[in-house]
Amino acid sequence: MTLAEWIATLPDDLRPRFEPMLDPENGLLGVQIAALFQLALPEGAESAGEALRREWATAVAARQARVLEVAAPMSMAVAAIYHNPRNDAQIEPNLRRGIADAYGRWRATNDPAYRTLQIAGLRQLARWLARRKRGDAAAGVYRELLTIEPDNAMEWQNLGVIYKNQLGDETEAHRCFQKALDLDPDNSHIARRELAALMDKKQKQRWLGRLFGR
Repeated sequence: MTLAEWIATLPDDLRPRFEPMLDPENGLLGVQIAALFQLALPEGAESAGEALRREWATAVAARQARVLEVAAPMSMAVAAIYHNPRNDAQIEPNLRRGIADAYGRWRATNDPAYRTLQIAGLRQLARWLARRKRGDAAAGVYRELLTIEPDNAMEWQNLGVIYKNQLGDETEAHRCFQKALDLDPDNSHIARRELAALMDKKQKQRWLGRLFGR
């Protein structure tokens, strides 16, 4: 039995709360709702009667409400990013409050939905700070994100771009681009290009140094 089939068998008063979760376009902070909540069918789902279906649905709905309570300020911030991107007074505090709350609840409950919210919030905050050319702050958030997802090649690549273009630290940029390329050589196209550009720049500097005796 699939999740969609199970939801189709829920009581009429509960089913509408779950059907939107199957829509791949229905997301929160860039995370699909179904992926965020990681729904799992109860044991014995094939033969479950209405009482068990109702018990499961009620418990999941209550958990959703708790998680969405944490997600609310971050969702408001993301909406502001698209509709009023310079509203610093709303965007950054709401994102940071939501991230901290999600982290605290994950530590307290070990519920993966809160960890997912924390990661999604950090990603949104890092990108927004980068767009605002706040390189130091953006790099700090990317570093925090990479302590959680150290094998995320895309975020290493993004951090490298911040070091190169906003902080002027080519040594750190080279390290980040190389890390991204080592983790995912097939998809780190920006890292590959930037590494080549950095190497070409160093070769030109060495050539000019020899030419002018430096």
